[in-house]
Amino acid sequence: MVYFIFLAVSKEYCSTLSALSNCIIERNLLRIRMMTPELLQKRLSANLKKARKQLSFSQEKLAEEAHISVQMMNDIEGCRRWPSEKTLSKLANALQTDAYTLFLPEDSTEQVSYLQKQIIADDLQKLFAQSVEQYLQNHDSNGKNGGETSS
Repeated sequence: MVYFIFLAVSKEYCSTLSALSNCIIERNLLRIRMMTPELLQKRLSANLKKARKQLSFSQEKLAEEAHISVQMMNDIEGCRRWPSEKTLSKLANALQTDAYTLFLPEDSTEQVSYLQKQIIADDLQKLFAQSVEQYLQNHDSNGKNGGETSS
């Protein structure tokens, strides 16, 4: 019976669920963006600069600490060059951070916390339950017997 309800709901209410879930996601500040290589490089550059300034490092000082050339440091921060894995590791170590943090969104409002994800999941679960209930009510009010066949 659950399988039948799921198929029926997914078939008849798919577009409604999709539209409503998009509203829920927007309401909870989840912004899904297409991450292009250019945006990723800009994010890396901004985070490198921010982390460097938090340590009061100049580009020259960070280059020295990371054992890379000043020109390479300038090119990476200027979005003219991608660092290799080895260079990224050196930079992260010099900045006393994990490499992955250099790719996190700069603006903390872009990050979705665990609590926000849980709220979204709870809202979607409620929405699905309401849609199933609505389907069953519509199905029964149309004179049908809830998907069970008569013998």
